[in-house]
Amino acid sequence: MDADPFLVTANPPRQRPASLKRRLERRLRRLPAPVWALAAIFGVGGLMCLFAAVFPISKTAPTTLATVLGIILLCGSAALLRFGGLVSPRGLQVLAIAGTLINSILVANCTTDYGGALNSFAYLWIGIYAGQFFEQRAARFQAAVLVVASGVALWLSGLPGMITAWALVAGSSVLATEALARLNSRVRTQLVTDPLTGLLNRSGFVAAAEQMRSVADRTDLPISIALIDLDKFKQVNDLQGHAAGDELLIELGRDWRAELRGSEVLARFGGDEFALALVGTGRAGAEDALRRLRVASPADWSVGVVEWERGESLDRAMAHADEELYRAKRDARELRAATSLVA
Repeated sequence: MDADPFLVTANPPRQRPASLKRRLERRLRRLPAPVWALAAIFGVGGLMCLFAAVFPISKTAPTTLATVLGIILLCGSAALLRFGGLVSPRGLQVLAIAGTLINSILVANCTTDYGGALNSFAYLWIGIYAGQFFEQRAARFQAAVLVVASGVALWLSGLPGMITAWALVAGSSVLATEALARLNSRVRTQLVTDPLTGLLNRSGFVAAAEQMRSVADRTDLPISIALIDLDKFKQVNDLQGHAAGDELLIELGRDWRAELRGSEVLARFGGDEFALALVGTGRAGAEDALRRLRVASPADWSVGVVEWERGESLDRAMAHADEELYRAKRDARELRAATSLVA
C-alpha cells in the first residue's frame, strides 16, 4: 500500500550531526576576517613549534620551550575561534604584539643560525597581518615592535650572521606592513567617502552614526538625525548643465565641512540629498547646527529633523526624518503657491 503523504511519523529521521569541517567553516564565516586570520597565524605557529619540538634540528634545540610556546599559541588560536567576535581592534593589536613577543622568546633561545633565521620569518606573517587589518598608525606601531623585538631576540641568541638575518627580516616586515597599510587605508577611505564632495557616503555615515549611538547610550546623551534635500537642484542641472550642479555640490561640501564640530557627522547620500547626525544635542542643538549650515552657503534646501530614540534602529530614525523632510517640502510648496496667488 502506498504511504500516505500526509501521515506524520512519530519518529522522524535524525539529522546527522555536522562534521567538524563544516562546523569550523560555519564558525569562520561568522567571525570577522581579522579574527580568524590571527587565529590561523597562531594555529600554524603553534603547530610549527610542536613540530620543531618533536623533530629538533639540533641536539641543543629548546624542545621544552618550543612545546610550551606551541601549546600557548594553539590555545590562543582556539580561544580566538571561540570568543574572537568579542575582541576589539585594540585587543587584536595586543594579541598581535603578544604573538610577536612569544616568537621573540623562541628566536632568542635558538641554538643554530638556521633555526634563528627560520623562526624569524614569523615576524613577516604578523607584519603582513598588521598591514592588512590595522589602521595605518596602529600598523606602523606594530612594525616598530617587530623591528625592536626581532633585533633583541636575534642579538640574545648570540648566533653568527644574525645581523644579516635581522636586516632581511625586519626590512621585509616593515616594507610589507607599510605597503599594505597604505593601500588598505586608501581603499577604506574610498569605501566610506563621497568622491565629489569629500564628505562621508551612505556607508560611512551608517558606521559613524552607529558609533555615535553607542557613545550616546553610554553617556545618556541625545542624538539627532537630519535629512537635507536641496531645492530646485534639478533646475540647476537642466538650465546650467551638470557641471554647474557638480560645482554647487563641491562648494556645499567644502563650506559645510568647515562648519562641522566634533560631535557632528555630515554625509552625502547621493544626488542632492545629505544626512547629518549630532550627538550631545537635542532638537535645539540640531537647529543651531542647521542654522550654521544655512549661513555657510546661499543654496536653498529643506530639512527634516528627528531625535534618534534609544533602542530605535537607524533605518527607522531616518525614515522618520524622511517623513519630516517630505512635510517640510510640501509646506514650502504650499507657501509658494499661496504667495503667488496673493501676488
